[in-house]
Amino acid sequence: MAHPTSNVTGIESLAPEIDAKRVELLKGIVPGLTRVAALYTPNDQGAPTHLKYTEDAARALGVRVLPLEVSAPADYDSVFAPLAAKPIGGLVMFTDPLTWANWKRVADFAFANRLPTVCEFRQLAESGCLVSYGPTFDEFDRRVASQVDRILKGKKPADVPYEQVTRFELVINLKTANAMGVNVPPSLLLRADRVIE
Repeated sequence: MAHPTSNVTGIESLAPEIDAKRVELLKGIVPGLTRVAALYTPNDQGAPTHLKYTEDAARALGVRVLPLEVSAPADYDSVFAPLAAKPIGGLVMFTDPLTWANWKRVADFAFANRLPTVCEFRQLAESGCLVSYGPTFDEFDRRVASQVDRILKGKKPADVPYEQVTRFELVINLKTANAMGVNVPPSLLLRADRVIE
């Protein structure tokens, strides 16, 4: 990442410890959690890494992960049907263009089934996700602007290292928690960067 050796550079947000943290957050909200669903798009390049670290973290906490693959909007009904029949303790969603575009369907299902959900970005918590923990678009914008500035001043993209995001924020949607009847521990609320009430 320090020397891309091609005409490409960029920002990397894959952070395995963040996937582990999302599972820990869910376990803190649902202490008896034994099964969690992981919703993702299999052709997203980051999905295998997210899934591996989520499964590793869940295993360490005594939680089993149920992978839910969606490759098209039509897949949502078929992956959600078994969850409605056999409830699960929580849901972790990996963000990609398909899951982002279909967030309302995920949120509606989670709300109807009182399914605590952990997402990646603050915007999803603002749209009803119970908890978001991940990088901020502000940091992406700032780092990309810096890279573009260096390139416009004559640096070759191959000489501009990939950058790893370093700032992550925890947002808790207390309105969603109250509507679902989910008790968020006060200790977690105190750690939040933002609480939506």
